[in-house]
Amino acid sequence: MNKEKLLLWALSAINFIHIVDFMILMPLSPQLMRLFDISPRKFGLLVSCYTFSAGISSFFGAFVLDRFDRKKILVWVYIGFAISTLGCALSPSYPVLLAARVVSGLFGGLTSALI
Repeated sequence: MNKEKLLLWALSAINFIHIVDFMILMPLSPQLMRLFDISPRKFGLLVSCYTFSAGISSFFGAFVLDRFDRKKILVWVYIGFAISTLGCALSPSYPVLLAARVVSGLFGGLTSALI
């Protein structure tokens, strides 16, 4: 496989993982609402905070990210994305999960802007 195809597959995989990370919370709503004892309104905030933070970071990131080497910044942003997603998985409470989702959205939005 040539370099261009490998790069295309890698970027596609990163974009796919970002989309799955955005969508993964919705099917878990009954378990999370029961586990953290939250209302549907708080769960809606949990889902939407990712979208808003991703939108804000991708908008502002588009103005700044061109100043850096895309390969290096993508690696660092993806590491931050992976760590913040792990933080979502290990969240012991609703406020921690909410904060981890915001941070994960910030890094996810930057990956979208980079790709």
